[in-house]
Amino acid sequence: MGTAIGLCTAVGIVLGALLQNVVLWLCIGAGVGVVLGAVSANKKL
Repeated sequence: MGTAIGLCTAVGIVLGALLQNVVLWLCIGAGVGVVLGAVSANKKL
């Protein structure tokens, strides 16, 4: 789960740097990472 959060947060930071709004995309990336991490953790169980 941690890798999904970290990966999506990193993608969000890169998008934010390109689109001049790092904080917004950081939050979006972290949120997406949490959702993807939770879904993948549930599928493994």
